[in-house]
Amino acid sequence: MFDWQTFVSIGLLIALTAGFMRAIRGPSSNDRLTGLLFSGTSGVAVLLFMSIQQSNVGVLDAALVFVILAPILTLAFLASVRHSKEHSA
Repeated sequence: MFDWQTFVSIGLLIALTAGFMRAIRGPSSNDRLTGLLFSGTSGVAVLLFMSIQQSNVGVLDAALVFVILAPILTLAFLASVRHSKEHSA
């Protein structure tokens, strides 16, 4: 019999897969970045869920590192887009 933890795990796996598919198949670089950020968010949710299930603080620390790195990725992407637009004009 399935319990609520199984449903949460399957839902998070589907969300993670959808984000990776958008990152791989996205027609534009903006779609790819959105897919990567969504995958990162889903990955952090998986790590938080694992941390709660296993009572492991180390996994929680890893999730927090990914949360800190996500805005840095976004800023780096925006800087590269801005840099490419300035040189193409």
